[in-house]
Amino acid sequence: MNYSLYFWDDTSIALNVLEEERISQEYAIRILVQELDNLLLYMEPSKSGLESYSYKSRELLILSCTELENQWRAILSKSNVQPKNKRDYTTNDYVDLITKTHLHEFSVKLKNITYKAELKPFANWNPTNPTQSLVWYDSYNKTKHDRN
Repeated sequence: MNYSLYFWDDTSIALNVLEEERISQEYAIRILVQELDNLLLYMEPSKSGLESYSYKSRELLILSCTELENQWRAILSKSNVQPKNKRDYTTNDYVDLITKTHLHEFSVKLKNITYKAELKPFANWNPTNPTQSLVWYDSYNKTKHDRN
């Protein structure tokens, strides 16, 4: 499988991304896709299967969201955008990336999942409620602070 970031050239030029950073990010995506592939060996890729819970799905959620936050933070930092709360970036900062990075248009198509062929994880992201409007991100935040 090829996990290359097809949009990377324009983005890397605009943000002055180093080759080592690009390779690192492609490797991170490769790991996430492999982890998802491994998870789906034990979890049926159907509506009911994907609604189930396991420690492995929790682990993948945390790993994915951590990588996503890393990407958001890197984009804001390389763009010289300062955190709104003066300490660290939060979803109140990240949500500003919706239109600038076209996240609201982003979609993922997963093969062999018939109930919903295309996922749009950022379609409902709302600046007035930046954490809770992303149900999966809100779940990550909740499990990060309270596993139960």
